[in-house]
Amino acid sequence: MRKIWIVAALAACAIALAGCKVVSEPEPIAVQSVTLDATTLTLASGTTGKLTATVNPDNADNKSVKWSSSDTSVAMVDSAGNVVAIKAGTAAITAQAGEKTAICVVIVNEATVVNPDSPIVNPDSPLQWKASRLMQRLSQSSLARRGR
Repeated sequence: MRKIWIVAALAACAIALAGCKVVSEPEPIAVQSVTLDATTLTLASGTTGKLTATVNPDNADNKSVKWSSSDTSVAMVDSAGNVVAIKAGTAAITAQAGEKTAICVVIVNEATVVNPDSPIVNPDSPLQWKASRLMQRLSQSSLARRGR
């Protein structure tokens, strides 16, 4: 009698469960790739640039991008991809979303300070030396003609 009761109870449970639907959570959509709008960026020290990251697929569950710099003494990057060139050198700026990354090599050159009143950009340049010497000669000959 006991065996019949157990079999009947199991049958009742099976019938009850047959009408139930199992609801499962949807599978998370992982990031498949991250790309940057530039693979290299050249800046003068003291200037800024902007990098834009694209995360694929468009319907990835977590499209947030984390930015980092391999050398913050050369170039820094903020959470929006704005790059600040600090000093001459090279730094790799990395954008990471999920387990995927993209890298842009940032090359920072020393800024050239130019006096707007002076035509001399690089006084050590042989071409600039010739140009300034020519200007001196023209100026001297112009003064000599005025004195006549």
